[in-house]
Amino acid sequence: MKNTFKLFGIAVLVAAIGLSMAACDTGSTSVRNDLPPAGDGSISASDWPLVFAGVVDTQGNPVNRTMNFTRVYDLSDEDWDIAPVDIADIIPGSEIRLEGSTLSLRLGTPREGTLVSFADLFNGAPQPNISITTGLRVTMLAPIEGVVLFLTTDSYFLGWLIPPDPGAYEPAGSVAFMYADREGTVRGIFEDEYGASMINMALRPGWNTVLTTMEFDPASGRVTGSMVTGTPGNDFRWVLFPPWN
Repeated sequence: MKNTFKLFGIAVLVAAIGLSMAACDTGSTSVRNDLPPAGDGSISASDWPLVFAGVVDTQGNPVNRTMNFTRVYDLSDEDWDIAPVDIADIIPGSEIRLEGSTLSLRLGTPREGTLVSFADLFNGAPQPNISITTGLRVTMLAPIEGVVLFLTTDSYFLGWLIPPDPGAYEPAGSVAFMYADREGTVRGIFEDEYGASMINMALRPGWNTVLTTMEFDPASGRVTGSMVTGTPGNDFRWVLFPPWN
């Protein structure tokens, strides 16, 4: 099921170090054209740092804390052992700081070893219904269950998402950051026994924001979702979560 987790942007860091598989471009003409639209989620160098006022806690109340987020989760080792890694080791030049309820975010350039071919997000499984620009390599920072993007040394977590309704199984959507080494597109339908996701991404070189949605149907046990590039709307909020025990 971890393949699905990676695809829906729930693995926090797709940064496997090793041989990269060659991504293939099957041609967009063979891909369904009823996909959700791909927006422009590119972040220019002049946009850093990104500043967000109004960070809230899990109850929707404004937070009032000062802290630096210095680590991320690395789930790229293909097991369920979750280990934090220093963000400076994988993305030097990054700074994520919360002052009161205002977040300041800067992401540097990922180290070469953290870039993987986009095809690796499918763990090498053939995807005949997905078109990927040849040679496209990425590094991805994404929330896990809408909760984790960055963490402090004392394990406070920060995620950019549409806060879920009380008792909801999953958040309605979340925002991932994806670094692309070149301009490229990813279009098509990913489907396995756990669910399906409609993918339409137009990536620019450098950092991009990717909007993910996921909905779980308890009756069928399946997940449906989408993954598109674009600029998050006002319904997405930065949410600070207390440490996991």
